[in-house]
Amino acid sequence: MKFHWFAQQYYTKLPHDFGDTVHSSWVTPPASVADPRQVGEDYHKYIRLMQQADGLGWDSLLLNEHHQTSLAMTPSPNLIASILAATTENAAIALCGNSLALYNPPIRVAEEMAMIDALSGGRLIAGIVFGTPMDTAFSYGVPPIELRERFHEARELILKAWTADEPFAFNGKYTKLRYVNPWPRPVQDEIPIWIPGSGSPETWDVVNALDYCYGYLSFSGKQSAAPIVGGFWDYTESQGASMNPNRMAFTQIICCADTEAEAERQYADAVKYFYRQNPTALEFATPPGYNSLPSIKANLTRAKTQSAEERQKAQRGELSFWEYDELGYIIAGTPERVEQRVRALATELRIGQLITCMHVGNLPEEVAAENNRLVGTSVIPKLRDVWADEEDRWTPKVSQERVAPGSAAAPVWRSDGLVLAASVGRVGVMRPGSSADETIARLLHLLATEAPGEAFDRLAAEIEASPHGPGRDELLVALGRAARIRGLLAHRRRREKETHALIETARDLASLRDIDEVLDAIVHRARQLLGTDTTYLALRDPSRGDVYMRVTLGTVTRAIESVRQPLGSGVGGRIIATGESFATSDYVNDPRLQRDRAVTDASSRTASSAWRACPCGWARTSSARCSSPTATSAPSNRRRSTCCARSPTTPRS
Repeated sequence: MKFHWFAQQYYTKLPHDFGDTVHSSWVTPPASVADPRQVGEDYHKYIRLMQQADGLGWDSLLLNEHHQTSLAMTPSPNLIASILAATTENAAIALCGNSLALYNPPIRVAEEMAMIDALSGGRLIAGIVFGTPMDTAFSYGVPPIELRERFHEARELILKAWTADEPFAFNGKYTKLRYVNPWPRPVQDEIPIWIPGSGSPETWDVVNALDYCYGYLSFSGKQSAAPIVGGFWDYTESQGASMNPNRMAFTQIICCADTEAEAERQYADAVKYFYRQNPTALEFATPPGYNSLPSIKANLTRAKTQSAEERQKAQRGELSFWEYDELGYIIAGTPERVEQRVRALATELRIGQLITCMHVGNLPEEVAAENNRLVGTSVIPKLRDVWADEEDRWTPKVSQERVAPGSAAAPVWRSDGLVLAASVGRVGVMRPGSSADETIARLLHLLATEAPGEAFDRLAAEIEASPHGPGRDELLVALGRAARIRGLLAHRRRREKETHALIETARDLASLRDIDEVLDAIVHRARQLLGTDTTYLALRDPSRGDVYMRVTLGTVTRAIESVRQPLGSGVGGRIIATGESFATSDYVNDPRLQRDRAVTDASSRTASSAWRACPCGWARTSSARCSSPTATSAPSNRRRSTCCARSPTTPRS
């Protein structure tokens, strides 16, 4: 089974009410909403995530083409593909694809794809698409009735241009060229070709006749897709065509985290953003002439597995996080749960090429990067056995060899500053007689994969146990240098993370107006900056003379959320009483603390031991809730607040 990294390259800073106020997010969305600098930042983020995925074992990095939409800011995916071709080493570059009917003349597609194949060393997947009606009929003005003719004429020209030995003339209905002789030609003798579709029998005829890969690129999930995917396989079997599962590509949003609760906390808002902020006007989606009569008949007679009400609620962002999961729009949860769900999806629908959507909506980059890490290290390797006995002619041979099941590919730095992904092979345990080069390779591999400290400790022990001599001394020096590099990289990552979080905090606080949203943002950013398990913000209640939890994040029991502390008691009560920061590594036994029994019991239930806390300043409010953080009242009603965070129970990388 193959895995293809993908994200709809969404604009991540849409106004909160964008989906409710625009007529359509496609064709006519107000361009003034998008800040070009933010668009650039979003592009860089997606490129970084794809470069990371190349080092984590994905089989391809997939890009698509759309126009005039906030949903996918990739009007020219070939531009980003060229960057990836030059800065990655292992994964295929999947264009899925170029809308052939929009290129005049379409020989341009043949030239650009050949350039990408050459630049990547033969790693191109050539996806070619008819194009959505929004892109073709309305953004580019191509009459819908002409789309299929233009597509097939362009496809014929491109394939001949890649293989012809001599210059030739091409006289089509829509394209007439006296001399066709593109330079360069592709590296691959036969570039794998994918054609995405939405259930049209005519498309099924094409992919079956030419043995292409069929891609069902839907974001409506397994339940909604099952009739179409099942229909494709039934039709394929009836035509006597290949039933190889690697001929089916399918898109699936993945939301992976350490716990199910963490998955919901990290991804729920982004999932709703993705669906809610993407209304498409009906008149743009169904122009006359776009769907053929057989397609209309197939759609009308196809079984409906989801109610119209459910589809509408999903599109408006009105389902709960786990309702999206239940209906198959997303696969969410721990790596173990994600693995089980993906295995069931792949086997039930005969999917050999899974397009994993690893970033969705306005998901923060650090969450998407962790999604990559968890899926790349804990899910993909365990699913390589699915369809392992089936031949795969639909991904490049070069990428298949480099992304071998079980091999470790990881991002490393090249001297010119470009991020590359070098497969250093399976460098095993140091053996008697192992060369210094092998050990250095293993050390570089540990650095490149950001391996935990225990892995370095094991290698250090092996080096120290090796026979004395110049080689051993050189390896010990290299180990010391590696330790310094690890420390430097960790310091830089921490500074970058802190800077990013501070910038995001400033943006949040400058844009938010509701007091609850402001306090939620403070606690969320505090937890993000400190890397803690649990964080809370406590306020003093003047009417009762005690301290209560206003905002909590990361608690595993509701007991901690409902406790009230006497002033001076516990960590939060102490901070509010003294106005000074405080930290303890042993909450239950620290003699400096006055402890309330209810608080101690709640803390024990959360396995809390180490806490650090600081005063957040004066919150001037007139009541427990107020409509604006700038509301003021008499000084006697001012309430002091504190932000506390429980340190992780185990070290985090």
